Amino acid sequence: GLGIGTAGTKASTSASSNQLAVVEVDIEVPKFVAFRQITETRGREKPKGCVVVNIPETTTKLAEFVTNNFLLPHPVVVNAEKFKALFVSALPPPATNGPEGAEGQGQPSAYAKRFRTSGSPLYILAQTSEDERSIAVSVHCNSMDLAAEIVQELARYFNLDEMRADVDFPEELEYFEGILDQVTQFNSSRNKLGADMAEDSQRVKALVVRAEDCRLMNDMVGMRKAYTELHAVTNQLTGGYNIRAANHQGLLAALKEGNQMIQRAANLRVGRAKSVVISESRAALKQKNMQALLRILTSK
Repeated sequence: GLGIGTAGTKASTSASSNQLAVVEVDIEVPKFVAFRQITETRGREKPKGCVVVNIPETTTKLAEFVTNNFLLPHPVVVNAEKFKALFVSALPPPATNGPEGAEGQGQPSAYAKRFRTSGSPLYILAQTSEDERSIAVSVHCNSMDLAAEIVQELARYFNLDEMRADVDFPEELEYFEGILDQVTQFNSSRNKLGADMAEDSQRVKALVVRAEDCRLMNDMVGMRKAYTELHAVTNQLTGGYNIRAANHQGLLAALKEGNQMIQRAANLRVGRAKSVVISESRAALKQKNMQALLRILTSK
């Protein structure tokens, strides 16, 4: 939670005094205060993603975690075997005004606009294991970022150094596949543009030599023709460079988003499991093994 100092004023006890006393009060704000509790799911949007983690605790302890991190006008549903807490986001939709820039400082990212919507659901459910030594906690929501925040807060609250996860965010994985397709297309275009620019560069060198030969032989017609062609090739080379620069920027943006998706998936784990997801995902990405990459993101 966050400690917020609030200041209030009150008049002094003396009727003739013109001074005021300032009173400060610290208020403990739960970490997930931006989520409103609901009591039923009928008629509401169903969460599109889910992450499941196992915690060596009881449903009662999980209820304490939720009580400390959310505002609960109604008691949560809990018994020795099951736990259920239902919320919806009370955050406004991502702002779209202002200059483009980092998320939260202008134009939101495509990910934020797609997966961080106002009123989106957040369900936290749990089931006690057969041996009653742990609970399987499932976090249902639309955003992998939000699920990761819950998982990391669970790890901090219960002092867990290691936590694996089963992940199922089909829409986000589909979005990730689209990002990987963009990387493939940008790389293909970069190779083709590079080859075209190398060919144009060779033509420029040849035309410069031809124009100089024509000048030495006093062939003004041939020289003008060579320089005219050189001007056209130079403009083509400049245009190709601009296209390649734009392609490079697009490739960097796609790679950055791809790495952020890997980091989001890794944040659904704790400890060594998190490190393994990052290292193996980057290795699979380098080898262009998309099937292995998606398998690593969902089941490590």
